[in-house]
Amino acid sequence: MMMCRIIKSGGKIVVAICDSELLGQKYKEGEIVLDLDKYRSFYNGFEINESDGKILEKILKEIKEATLINVVGKRSVELLKKEGHNISNVKAIAGIPHLQIYKI
Repeated sequence: MMMCRIIKSGGKIVVAICDSELLGQKYKEGEIVLDLDKYRSFYNGFEINESDGKILEKILKEIKEATLINVVGKRSVELLKKEGHNISNVKAIAGIPHLQIYKI
């Protein structure tokens, strides 16, 4: 499962998706820290069950309109890839994939 939060403010849409089991954890690689405990609330919205077509449809619609997409975890990044998004800029922090896409 994944967690998703959609934030709408001032005409902007932020979609944040994270593999559920990563929330509450902290990953460090050198000076870079991915703190999914401290920033848990950024991703903590509603659960995404990959077999629930209605939820996926809603999220994919929001992703198309989003100005910022922030994803963490293998399943979350794979979801974007399946939908045709360019994930070539994905970074790994302590082996955890992290991707941000800004639409200007």
